[in-house]
Amino acid sequence: MQMNGMKIKGQLLVVNQEGLDDNSEKFVKTFDSSLLDVKFVNNRFFSETKISEKLKAVKGIILVVDVEKETTIETCATILNIRMLTNAPIWLKTSVAYTSIEREVFLNIGIDGFFYEGHSMKEIELTVLNLLKRMDSLKGTEDISSNKTASFSPMSAKSNIKKDRYNRNVHHYSNEKEVKEKVISISLDGETQTMIFDKTNVPLSNKQYQLAELFLENKNEIVGYETIYTTIWSGDYDIDKKNMVGSIVAQLRNKLERYQVQTKFIYNVPNKGYRFVVHEA
Repeated sequence: MQMNGMKIKGQLLVVNQEGLDDNSEKFVKTFDSSLLDVKFVNNRFFSETKISEKLKAVKGIILVVDVEKETTIETCATILNIRMLTNAPIWLKTSVAYTSIEREVFLNIGIDGFFYEGHSMKEIELTVLNLLKRMDSLKGTEDISSNKTASFSPMSAKSNIKKDRYNRNVHHYSNEKEVKEKVISISLDGETQTMIFDKTNVPLSNKQYQLAELFLENKNEIVGYETIYTTIWSGDYDIDKKNMVGSIVAQLRNKLERYQVQTKFIYNVPNKGYRFVVHEA
């Protein structure tokens, strides 16, 4: 299938523990090889040497899961392991649909979508290529805009800061390290649940938005693990919850990187939490 305007080049990894079966062979033939090279691997692939170099060519990953043989916890561990290595989109493909609770868990740790038995090969192809096309388009737009001088109005920023915290553009900040070369305005839009970096809109999940809001409310200050946990999930915090906090922070970082937000804002503070470093305009 040829899609006009598509310039995607790279690999689509299909992680299948059961090996290459008849359905998998049909799956390979469905994709236009001029756009994506479909490669089948198992989980051991992500433990290979020089894996970072091998993943540079990967545009997306489809994780095939046998729900009768693999528990939700095992699948989560696989997803987290892959997500630590790459920001490429990840889809889960199963024969049986997950429950809404399971889907929310997977989405919270970085899954981008689900494919089930009822999805045709063509549906999967279109879903994958459509997202990759948009990501390529966003990257191209970001590359162009990065060559332009950013405009910024201090009076406008101050005016917007005074608005209600849930209104559009409630928070306006700029990155401390970039301020001398390029001012990057940061805004939160509660109506669309997006984080805005100049003209780049980054859509966030509920929990990611809560975290972004918490970081901006405590900009340049250490936000502890317990504070993050009780803000997003409520309930009592203990050391076992630290992984949940680390996961949601990693999701926000990955989301910013995926939308080509090049500047680093979130910094680890060992044994304490995180700091969102910005310079208020």
